[in-house]
Amino acid sequence: MGEWSTAATRQWTTAGIALVFGVAFLAIPLFLLSPRSEQPDWDPLARFGVRSQRNQTRIGFSEEIDLGRAGRLVPDEAVAFHVETRNSVGELRDLLETDALFRGSVLDRYERGIWRVEAGFPGGLIGNRGNPEYLSPGPQAIEVRFLVPRRTGGLFLLDPQALSPDKRNLPIRLIGETVAKGPIFLNVEGNAIPMPMAYLSLPEYRYAQYVLPDRSRERSRSVRYRDSYLLRLIRTNVEDLDVWARGILLGSSRTPEELRQLLQVHERDLPPRWWEPIARTLSEHLSRSREFRYSLQSEVRDPQIDPTLDFLQNVRSGPCDRYASALALMLRSMGIPARIVKGYRGLERVREGEYIVRQSNAHAWVEALVPANDGSNEYDWLTLDPTPEGESSLADLTRWLQRQQTGGQEFFRELVVNYNARSRAAMLERLTSPDTLVYLLPWGLGAVVVALLFWLYRLRRRAQASKVVLGIQGLGERLQRLLARQGLHRIPNATAQEFAEQARRWLQENRLVAWIDLPHQVAAAFYRVRYGQQSLSESDLQALSERVDHFEQALRSFRPGTLEVRA
Repeated sequence: MGEWSTAATRQWTTAGIALVFGVAFLAIPLFLLSPRSEQPDWDPLARFGVRSQRNQTRIGFSEEIDLGRAGRLVPDEAVAFHVETRNSVGELRDLLETDALFRGSVLDRYERGIWRVEAGFPGGLIGNRGNPEYLSPGPQAIEVRFLVPRRTGGLFLLDPQALSPDKRNLPIRLIGETVAKGPIFLNVEGNAIPMPMAYLSLPEYRYAQYVLPDRSRERSRSVRYRDSYLLRLIRTNVEDLDVWARGILLGSSRTPEELRQLLQVHERDLPPRWWEPIARTLSEHLSRSREFRYSLQSEVRDPQIDPTLDFLQNVRSGPCDRYASALALMLRSMGIPARIVKGYRGLERVREGEYIVRQSNAHAWVEALVPANDGSNEYDWLTLDPTPEGESSLADLTRWLQRQQTGGQEFFRELVVNYNARSRAAMLERLTSPDTLVYLLPWGLGAVVVALLFWLYRLRRRAQASKVVLGIQGLGERLQRLLARQGLHRIPNATAQEFAEQARRWLQENRLVAWIDLPHQVAAAFYRVRYGQQSLSESDLQALSERVDHFEQALRSFRPGTLEVRA
């Protein structure tokens, strides 16, 4: 029947489209459930902060600080690593503050504006000593689990750290098959040093750190050091920093009178009991006074002097590494052992007990060695953060936009490039967890309701359109049958318009003038509804149907060769 009989064709087309979407719908879950290569997406140079373009460097972890580099830091919202926190019975619970610190490495050597990790272990090695098991600090300890992709370029721990009761082993254990045997960290100078072992070939590292629930967020007990290491921590090689430090202390209203008198007599050899008040005063001056402000822009105004001195005298704005360097060197100039810690500050809650830390959370802070406040002869590492608050709400908006931009990249990296059997298991665990189901249930029900309403609306519109299409298609087929009875048969493969013209010539030859326009009317209505996606009112369809009825009645009295039959 040609174009008058396209209903079957449309059905097959619809079935084909449904098949394509059905295959795609099934392919996505199969893709996610099928592990692929475990080759990591890792740029080793990113660990050292060398990714730079047009005098810009992306915020991220590195084991070096170059204060002589000028330019603007660009926020990188890619995920650096994942964190889970569990209570003493293994339940996921929110146990971390939003501004938690995660230690990456300690920079204790300063030379010509560059902070680095000192090569070797001059202070002595305190490590595993033949015991492959790591001791927990106690039965009440909470567990902090880490999943660090290799591309991040480092391994991290919640800070401040705590040693096990015997002060030999770090309370850290491996999860899964990260390494076959041996420690993943060593305790060197109270610093957790990642071991350069065979695990470097893995795409990700899983380990757990145990901390006490009532731990101090400022202090961690230090180990006993050799004099050579302590001397390194008070070496500055920068002039006039002690002048700056004494000036800040003497100008502060919080400085006790006894300390003021000592500062006027002594330059460095201050009693250890004053180390902590001095460290806190200097840190608060940098972070809270209006003389300094935080900025992602790094500047060098006087290259002839030390970059830290240039920062204090001239620039007075910059990122966290400038403030950490200024505080650490001022403390050293006062004879107080100090060093810089590189890592991350802050996290983002995903669900209860699960967090992510982004590259834009990369941070630097200071550790100062101070006497313990428990009356013992021990010393503690005092955590100090001299960096002021962020730039502005505009910077926050920029970070949010960057996060949205990098979200797709991170999703592709985790579910395509680095997807493996371990990733699949973790994904299935998250998807089937009660928290995920409770979170997704209302959204899923809402999506089902919206889809159902849309489907009902489309079904109604389709039913109305199908009624009109079938009606006009039926009129065309009926007209075709009426003319066939009179000996006019449709040319094979002729279109509706071609048949209408064929019928018009036959009607004219047989002097049925009153009906000449009828075939073209039916064909035009069919084209408008079927291909033009236009509507045809029920009244118009009824009028056209009545005219076909009259034409059928007129043909009953018609004989070829007779006079014209009038409508």
